[in-house]
Amino acid sequence: MGTAVTSEATYRKIQNYLTEYDRVVSDYERRWGIERLPLLVSPELRDRFWAQMDKLNDAIHRDAPNDVEHHVAVTLRAYAALEKEAIAMGGVEIGDDVWTAEAQDGTVVAVVRDVHAVGGIKKEMPDALVYCVQEVAAIVSKWSEQNKLVADVKDVFPGAVVSEVKQSMKDKLDDDIPF
Repeated sequence: MGTAVTSEATYRKIQNYLTEYDRVVSDYERRWGIERLPLLVSPELRDRFWAQMDKLNDAIHRDAPNDVEHHVAVTLRAYAALEKEAIAMGGVEIGDDVWTAEAQDGTVVAVVRDVHAVGGIKKEMPDALVYCVQEVAAIVSKWSEQNKLVADVKDVFPGAVVSEVKQSMKDKLDDDIPF
């Protein structure tokens, strides 16, 4: 999207439809967890949902605003159908004790409030990395100990947010040159 052939007006139209899509889907993901809702429905509905997602993604990649508009509307109806069937099949929202996020590489991470909830959420979200708050605290504490500069920056700039973590070249090199 946004290629040299795509006009700014076309790009803005597509962005407008996708902004509405993101707004609605973010609500479903907040309540049900990222990528969890399709796992709570029948295989038939799940397959139809993924087929619809393929159509939406295809329209986006073709820079076709009218098709994007249509497929956003259909996909949002599909989310409503997923939710309706998930509830009918006994599925429940994740509630305020589970938080999910998608990392830049597409990895879904779920953080649960209590150590006893890890197993249940992992069963419901098998492809996600699932941690409890205590584990996150241990990981962040150890990482911050080894990356003191980040903790210092967050102290100086209280609103600073870590947006990306990279491995240093020092850790990648395996030779005797000390730099």
